[in-house]
Amino acid sequence: MSHIMAILLGALLVTAFVVSGPQSKNERKPAPKAPSAAAGQETFLKYCASCHGKTGTGDGPAAFVLKTPPPDLTTLSKRHEDKFPAGFVSVVLTLWQELRFAWSRRHAHLGIPF
Repeated sequence: MSHIMAILLGALLVTAFVVSGPQSKNERKPAPKAPSAAAGQETFLKYCASCHGKTGTGDGPAAFVLKTPPPDLTTLSKRHEDKFPAGFVSVVLTLWQELRFAWSRRHAHLGIPF
């Protein structure tokens, strides 16, 4: 009788594993949400406007302390043969993030965010 119970229990476990099994690779994941203009504006105002200004013309309240004035972002395409330089912007933003991270780690003891 105990052998029959062990076999039934084993069959039950195998069936449960097969039925619930690993999830299929073909299952669709929800598509990531496209960034909105509002989210971009919020990010710009939070991280960029202090130097570039609210309108992106390079007249932000912190611009005067920089050795090199921030560029006028409203002329970005014009300065790149009338095409938006997506690759260039991506590289600049990536390097900026790395610079901020390195500065923050090195000067954390000052309590001044970069």
